[in-house]
Amino acid sequence: MIMKILINILHENIAVAETLKWSIEFASDENIFCEIATGIEPVDGSCTLLLADPVSFNRLCENDKQPACPVLLLTTNIPGDFELAEALYKGIDAVADISEGPAMTLEKIKNLLDNKADETQQLLLKIIQNGRIKNNRNNQYPDYGLTRKEKDILKLMREANHLKLIARITNTSYETVRTHVKNIYKKIGVASASEAVIKALKMDLT
Repeated sequence: MIMKILINILHENIAVAETLKWSIEFASDENIFCEIATGIEPVDGSCTLLLADPVSFNRLCENDKQPACPVLLLTTNIPGDFELAEALYKGIDAVADISEGPAMTLEKIKNLLDNKADETQQLLLKIIQNGRIKNNRNNQYPDYGLTRKEKDILKLMREANHLKLIARITNTSYETVRTHVKNIYKKIGVASASEAVIKALKMDLT
């Protein structure tokens, strides 16, 4: 029995979404189907992959509706490092510049469906290693009363592991990891993953 692959497309521009739907279904195997999603609860629970533009994905995040399935961010220009790091921690698995044409997007989709090397972690590592999220050991921060679990998760974030990967490493649901991260933000006084990692680089999380 051939397994059905459902791809949800969430894009502010409906014409772009329809073009992507046609391109993917035309170029893909017969078992791949695309649906154009709308609103803040757009993702079919059975979907295999979500394609979303930055505005739509941010709206999902604001309403705590990020899906557990892989997410391909559709852009026309690659975000800056801090913006990209934030998106990656929030659940983006790869980024495709749709201005380069459908071939590039289709390749990214194929890699995600084939479970190719974790692009998200590679991008996060590159950002941290480039020093844009800098490890300044001066003025060490306290541990802010973090629990052992919260320290473990923040340490994994500091090591450039995105939240979906942290869920797999800790054998915890994605939703539970996100809840822990919210608690971490509140305790250490930050509003984003990038800010949390900057503080974590100055904390003893042993």
